[in-house]
Amino acid sequence: MPIKLLPCPFCGRPGQMKTSQGWSAASCTDVGCCGHQIALTHQSEGSAAAAWNHRMPVHAETGTKTAA
Repeated sequence: MPIKLLPCPFCGRPGQMKTSQGWSAASCTDVGCCGHQIALTHQSEGSAAAAWNHRMPVHAETGTKTAA
């Protein structure tokens, strides 16, 4: 089953999985986006996807991000 990635939190474009020598990371597909330059720091694609998909909660009334 393919791993589902949320859109980039910086620009909204699709995310992609990168893997090299047993290390993985998710990043933005747009090379001009700051979300494209991500270090391969996870030992599994599942862990990389969980980190990429983690988002700061947004306050329902104001639309601002809130600390959990």
